[in-house]
Amino acid sequence: YRIGKMIDFGHLWKDKLLTLNNDSNIGLRAKARLLHVDTNTVLKQTEKLGETPKDSTENDICYKAQFAEHRKIWLTTIEQNSNCTVTQIRQIIPATYMWLYRYESKWLEDNKPKYSSRNTIASYNRIDWVERDKDCYKRILGILEELMSTSERPIQITPTHIGREIERLAWIQKHINKIPDTARLIQLLTESRLEYAIRRIDWAKTEFLRLKIVPKDWEVIRKSGVDRLKENLLIQLKTSIVITEIETELLI
Repeated sequence: YRIGKMIDFGHLWKDKLLTLNNDSNIGLRAKARLLHVDTNTVLKQTEKLGETPKDSTENDICYKAQFAEHRKIWLTTIEQNSNCTVTQIRQIIPATYMWLYRYESKWLEDNKPKYSSRNTIASYNRIDWVERDKDCYKRILGILEELMSTSERPIQITPTHIGREIERLAWIQKHINKIPDTARLIQLLTESRLEYAIRRIDWAKTEFLRLKIVPKDWEVIRKSGVDRLKENLLIQLKTSIVITEIETELLI
């Protein structure tokens, strides 16, 4: 035994459909939700009952216009990207995909692109990862100064942060083993918690110098946001050195 196609709806369901159709304040989508079917089923069953749904309300007019617009966008995008899979099309027009998935899932299923992800295997194997490795490496070198800058409050240097900055996050997260030179550079640049804290103290120093203030130890700690590491001897030493440097520079 298995659940298959609905052959007919019971009289209670049809009575409820007629009741909803007579209420001009209920839109087509709302009827579909209340009846646990899609909008096409509401229209077809209404036609079978010899009824004309009161779909002249603003909601239904708006719905039909939205459906027409999203349908056009979906089909046009598929035509313009004939080598793309459903997932790729979805990434190009996420809002249209979600609208169709939510309100016209059957139409969406019937109008999916014919291109399968299996077709991408051959092209994937032809990717020149050596060139991609060089590209990533060069991009990272190009943002080194920005990564290490203390002119603005620092962000911890992690593989994820680097990937976002060079707009190659997916390569780093999913294919790092295919870009070995980049992987080594990222490993070299990635900051530990302590290294990140020290760089924040350096940033705090530039801020105090800008304001021409000689801070106390606790002010440096608070400004740099390293409270949890304030008992660390290296942090204490770095804080003292920074205060001395500030005093020296402001006296000159």
